Amino acid sequence: MKYTQRNPYAFYQEYLDRQKSKTRCFIAGIGLTLAGVLAALGMSYGENRDSELRLKDTPKKIEQRILPNEFYDNLERKLDIAPASKTKSTKPANEYRTSRDGIELVKQFEGLREDAYKCPAGVLTIGYGHTGDVKPGDRITREKATEYLTADLKHAENAVGKYVTVPLTQKQYDSLVSFAYNVGNGAFRKSTLLEKLNAGDYNGAAEQFQRWVKANGEKCDGLVNRRQKENECFLGVES
Repeated sequence: MKYTQRNPYAFYQEYLDRQKSKTRCFIAGIGLTLAGVLAALGMSYGENRDSELRLKDTPKKIEQRILPNEFYDNLERKLDIAPASKTKSTKPANEYRTSRDGIELVKQFEGLREDAYKCPAGVLTIGYGHTGDVKPGDRITREKATEYLTADLKHAENAVGKYVTVPLTQKQYDSLVSFAYNVGNGAFRKSTLLEKLNAGDYNGAAEQFQRWVKANGEKCDGLVNRRQKENECFLGVES
């Protein structure tokens, strides 16, 4: 058998190649392991993140407190706001005051005039239909007009509370205050509308609104529209 002597350098090169191959396999194994670990961590983070987002998106349940009616009545009384006029319960006229809807009804047809003028009946008027101490050339601010309206409505409220002897709803009261404010307390006290109302004829009283539509003997469209609204308010018709 013939013995061939190997080149020492070739033997060393083969040794290096084998070590490089082992190193590559080792590094590849580490890479796969790290990839698996990172993937697992990423999935866990994503799941936790999604869970956090779902928790944030879920509205918290708020406990609703049901407060007694007395609480809201006292609050409105402190703010000087009449109770809402949606209910159809009745009580004596002198236990009411004009509601927010009633005040808006008056403002709608009176309108705000900062300079003194003559109404269709020829009476000097200013603000929201204020009369009595108005002189030609008078001028007031919106704030003063509101003061006049508040004081004047008190007079109409007192008349309705004094002369109406049958129970009313809030809407009926509001419509009568608007009517009395417009025609005057004396005319309201002597009206057939009040007579029928106190006799318990509510429908008959409602029909009387449209009889008060004339100024200086002539029919006035503005009064026709106002009486129609007062009639609807009295009958509880929702506008």
